[in-house]
Order: sequence, then structure tokens, then C-alpha cells
Amino acid sequence: MLMLGKYGNMALEYLKKNHEERYQELSQRDIELIFGSLNDECYERLELMIERYLKENPLTDPMDTMQSYREKQQAKDYAEEILLKEFIYQIR
Repeated sequence: MLMLGKYGNMALEYLKKNHEERYQELSQRDIELIFGSLNDECYERLELMIERYLKENPLTDPMDTMQSYREKQQAKDYAEEILLKEFIYQIR
């Protein structure tokens, strides 16, 4: 089994299900290179987007742990939604 990470596996599964011809063209080495590096790029991008979101939308009450957690989760959900559109649901 390949160790492609969360986003690498998501992109590979999308490709398998929605673009089977392209998936069949890829060799094992291509898959490891393309989707392994995609995973790394997604995590880097995710962190940047979360930071930017939280700068634009500061925590309402940093002392309230649960509220801070919800707001940080909202930032992550927002960033992941963008990642899915820009990185995962693209033909490689």
C-alpha cells in the first residue's frame, strides 16, 4: 500500500473514480511522485490559509477554549474546502 497521506489518497481516489483512463496511464512511480508531493503541498497550503483566515477573522474570545476551538475548526474547514477545489478535484 502506498503512503500518500490524506490529501494524496483523496486525489488518487478522485482520479480512480472520475478519470479512470488517466489513472490507468499512471505508473506506480508516477503515482508516488505526483500524489506524495501533492499531499505535502496541501498541508503547507492548508497552514497558510488557516493563518490568513485567522488574521482576517481573529478569535472572538481567546480565553474561551471551546469557542476558540470552534473558530479554529471553522478556519480549517474553510481552508480544506478550498484545497479540495484547487488541488484534489483536478486531473493530474
